[in-house]
Amino acid sequence: MKSCRPKSPLGLRCNDQDFEKNLSLHSAGKAYSQREKYQLFAGVQPKVNHLLNFRRLTFHNSQGAPLEIDLALAMKVLRSGIVSREPMTPFA
Repeated sequence: MKSCRPKSPLGLRCNDQDFEKNLSLHSAGKAYSQREKYQLFAGVQPKVNHLLNFRRLTFHNSQGAPLEIDLALAMKVLRSGIVSREPMTPFA
């Protein structure tokens, strides 16, 4: 299996959980599309209107705590790469 991201020493450490190592992929949600529209204060094209494809990945650390990461891929900027969003969910 080919990795989309090289190994990295970076991680996330919270007050009560550690997401720096020993993460395992728990689930990969279905892909879904969502349109984002907004206006920038400056730039060549200040009006942004992108159709994004999202997919949520859920990882668990060694204590079983979840970490959800929403990956967003804009078809218009496909050559630029992947944008990630990390919504923090409350721990159970």
